[in-house]
Amino acid sequence: MSALIIIFCLIIGGQCSFHRTPLNAVKRIGDTVVMRCCTNENDDRQCGNLTWMRYKPNSPSEFDVILMFSNVSNKFSDHISLVNSSDGDCDLKIKVQTSSDAGRYECTNASTEEIASAELIVLDSDPECVVKTNDDSYSVTCSVRFVGNWAPEINWSGQGDATIEETASDSPDREIRRTVTLPRTRKIDGKETGITNYRCTVKFTGKGRPDGITATNVPDYKWTSIGFGA
Repeated sequence: MSALIIIFCLIIGGQCSFHRTPLNAVKRIGDTVVMRCCTNENDDRQCGNLTWMRYKPNSPSEFDVILMFSNVSNKFSDHISLVNSSDGDCDLKIKVQTSSDAGRYECTNASTEEIASAELIVLDSDPECVVKTNDDSYSVTCSVRFVGNWAPEINWSGQGDATIEETASDSPDREIRRTVTLPRTRKIDGKETGITNYRCTVKFTGKGRPDGITATNVPDYKWTSIGFGA
């Protein structure tokens, strides 16, 4: 089935055998996520004709077969299990062990050739902010390391003027940094006052996908730092 038909089936709402599909997710190592997939087909076999595969981040041709014929591969059975396996239900429960669990998970219905997929983005840990002090100013760098096909956004917000710099790495184990440089004081109505309440926010938006498609199923993740200021 072509990509156009798949998108029509899942997004526009055409006639499709799926009535529950997986959602994009952001998880840290040690977290658990359930990738859901269920068809309208009434099949006595567990999972029916459904198969789960995972495509590695930034490597669309590399994939692993997670589940076939209602059985989880021995390679993954220590942290991936099958739940709700009846009447077309075929949900995967994933205990995120390492960043290698990230990628695009695809549930395929062999009888109709329809595909439902979702991205799993893995964070090594929560984002962090580091302060560096200079003579007349100081800088705060907020960074996040992630593995997956969907990049987060880092934004600074606060009072007053600030110089903001950003760097990003395109390696599979990616890191995004965003630095704000704050003067120790600034003048308001002729009076010097400290810079206060600058905060860093890390979140995902619909524009972070590598294929350029603006998504509506945005991963539910948001992190905000403490306030920084003199």
